[in-house]
Amino acid sequence: MKQIEHFKQLIKEQKYYEAHEVLEDIWFPIRHSKSDCSLVLKGFINGAVSLELKKRDKLIQSKNVYNTYLKYITNERIKITNNKEQFQSLKSFMDKELEEIFKS
Repeated sequence: MKQIEHFKQLIKEQKYYEAHEVLEDIWFPIRHSKSDCSLVLKGFINGAVSLELKKRDKLIQSKNVYNTYLKYITNERIKITNNKEQFQSLKSFMDKELEEIFKS
């Protein structure tokens, strides 16, 4: 998915809200399916939201959304999606971005 690379680039540029929108465009049409792909996308969206909240100094809200990210982004869930390689790469990338904030 080219949107994943676009999402990554926006995260690198600290354009978290815009990154969230990129994946939401993919997630929104499948959100009711509750498929593993839908849930993984929802997790990555929450990761971007967490970063945006941190950027706005809303640390408690950011941590709460980060916990939602962790709930949806699991290796087991990623392994059974059609996009497992891209999602695993994105998980590694997002984990590094988020760990910088939530080391503890």
